Amino acid sequence: MNSRTETVDISSASLARHGELIVDQFGRTFDYVRIAVNERCNLRCVYCMPEEGVDFLPQKDLLTTDEINRLISILVESGVKKIRFTGGEPLLHKDIVSLVGFAANAGVKSVHLTTNGLLLEKVAKPLLDAGLTGINISLDTLDHQKFVEITRREGVEKVIDALNLALSLEFRSVKINVVFMRDFNHKEIGDFVELTREKPLTVRFIELMPFDA
Repeated sequence: MNSRTETVDISSASLARHGELIVDQFGRTFDYVRIAVNERCNLRCVYCMPEEGVDFLPQKDLLTTDEINRLISILVESGVKKIRFTGGEPLLHKDIVSLVGFAANAGVKSVHLTTNGLLLEKVAKPLLDAGLTGINISLDTLDHQKFVEITRREGVEKVIDALNLALSLEFRSVKINVVFMRDFNHKEIGDFVELTREKPLTVRFIELMPFDA
């Protein structure tokens, strides 16, 4: 089964009138959109940003909740059936539950979210009740020390607990995103695969793509 993910700049796609499908310059129609609700993150993964962090955009330069909701409405009118909320870390957004609820109520068939899991415990049930259908948890290792080396933070046990919570709540889809790094976590591939034997989840191995590649 072939699978392909496309990233399209909506500003360059065909959205001449509300209700028209989103079509790129090659005539392809898109019904799946990712919305990054923020830039901020509570981890400092070595492949993502320096330990001291970066200069994030000021809040005034980011889309407001109302603006994101308006965007969702336009996307639904344009044939979008699946939306994934990302970041940064989307659970740092104060209105993430209401954004999920708005998308679900607007007619989005599949509402997904990608998170590092550290903040999931308190909002997992509210997200489910709001209409979240799927959740991807970013987890590159099951080893405590390697987790600290990758993220420069503690918390692997909390992320694993969040994964088990998501499974217990029976989201329609629960996945783990694993960034594969040769000579670092490659020996854990079998451990992650074994999780799929024990639990109803999918593991996605993602190739590390350096920013300067």
